[in-house]
Amino acid sequence: MRAVPTPLRAAARGRARARPIAFGILPRVKGTNLVTPQDVGRRVSFQFELPNGYVGEAVGILEHFDREAETYLVRRSNGELARVPARGVRFGKVVEG
Repeated sequence: MRAVPTPLRAAARGRARARPIAFGILPRVKGTNLVTPQDVGRRVSFQFELPNGYVGEAVGILEHFDREAETYLVRRSNGELARVPARGVRFGKVVEG
């Protein structure tokens, strides 16, 4: 039995293959950080890059912004304090709830 070619496979024939994306590592995305140090005490959500290239997330109450370290400190619902480097933030926003 022969497989029926899908439009994607048919279109890809005869062309150079696209470069595969490494599994587990997202391509660099330029996002928007809408959280400011003045949002201390509000509920925030961050998506940020880790040094190994993976992406981390932190959702909770913004407790402090360390200006010297350029780091947001977010208290998660389980009481854990998450450090979010401002340079690595892909997306950040204030959320209601």
